[in-house]
Amino acid sequence: MVSETVVHFPVMVEEVIKVLVWKEDGVYIDGTVGEGGHARALLERFPHLKIIGLDWDEEILKVAEDNLREFHDRVTLKQANYREVKKVMKTVGREKVSGVFLDLGLSSFHLERSGRGFSFQRDEFLDMRFSKETSLTAYDIVNHSSLEELVRIFEEFGEERKAQAIAEAIGKERKKGEIRSTAELREIIWKVYGGKRGKKDPATLVFQALRIAVNRELENLKGFLDDFLEILESGGRAVIISYHSLEDRLVKRKFLEYSKKKFVHILTPKPLLPSSLEVAVNPASRSAKLRGVEKI
Repeated sequence: MVSETVVHFPVMVEEVIKVLVWKEDGVYIDGTVGEGGHARALLERFPHLKIIGLDWDEEILKVAEDNLREFHDRVTLKQANYREVKKVMKTVGREKVSGVFLDLGLSSFHLERSGRGFSFQRDEFLDMRFSKETSLTAYDIVNHSSLEELVRIFEEFGEERKAQAIAEAIGKERKKGEIRSTAELREIIWKVYGGKRGKKDPATLVFQALRIAVNRELENLKGFLDDFLEILESGGRAVIISYHSLEDRLVKRKFLEYSKKKFVHILTPKPLLPSSLEVAVNPASRSAKLRGVEKI
């Protein structure tokens, strides 16, 4: 059972508030409520604002519930993937909201306390599921996917330039026995790269690719982008923070498509980036890009 109440650093809080909140007594969906960092900032700043917080992870919702307890009369928490936003609206009895927000980054809970193998900095079982409702794990992919499928996953979701070599190394290693832990997988990747080089750990992109594949992250994002306009009132806003080019590309293209159709006004012609001060305080924010639109 999760009992920690430490909130990770919410990224680009002031920028989120500036772009998202146009109605101070409105109802806003935080589709990735996580530990409640952004939601808390919004609730503290605007005493009449209400939040519907969603998260796919049932454990992290317990953390959010603790962290947002003092705002219980203005917060509704639901265990759901953000792509289910239309279904959630029906369950809470609303047709429209003033805004919707997604932060597509990993929370500190997942990296440091979930025990699910999201980080190669810890020796944990290769799980990587956000929700226990799903069955596919990173262990399943690493041990049972064909080499061709591994190459596809590493190239498509990680843009890993040594995808073929890493897949072949995994293939050789799993003939000796199962690859069960993050440490085992990281060691295989390091051998392909001949050790650590540069600032980025050689395992970074493969771990990213596996997490995206396990949780169908790009598919879920596409589903959300197809649906979010339907739940926004006129003038309502959507703000999304992404952390890698695959996500940002999807968001940018969809926002541009809607803009050309005169469905939205783009609020961020260029994505907003974290300040140098924020990156210094919270290095995890360094790759963040914020984009926002307003429904016409």
